Amino acid sequence: MKKKVVQYSLRYWTPLLGVKISTFQTQFFRYGLLLNCPDGAEYIFNAKNDDDRARFFNDVKETVCEATEMESLRIELELDKQSNSLQRELIGSRLAHNHSGPVKVWNSTKKFVSRCRRRSNFI
Repeated sequence: MKKKVVQYSLRYWTPLLGVKISTFQTQFFRYGLLLNCPDGAEYIFNAKNDDDRARFFNDVKETVCEATEMESLRIELELDKQSNSLQRELIGSRLAHNHSGPVKVWNSTKKFVSRCRRRSNFI
């Protein structure tokens, strides 16, 4: 017995971020599903039965949640990269400015003294 090979082709895709899914029923769509996209596009599906509709509904909800979580992680990582880059820039800038020689500071007797900064003073 030979297995039947099924081939699918992609006709259209849409990002899942912000997609809302709901079920509905009319005389023409007994097991209807409605996908509302953030760009205003709406997609209507009709399942064969209530079980298929429930499975598809749950699969889409789970996939939207996963896409949202992945986008949140992507944004968090990008912000971390930018923050680390900014911190390295600031540290480099501070080190460059700290090698400029003597710095005047106030001592405990409120007299103005000139003293060199040592590298060990910096974290």
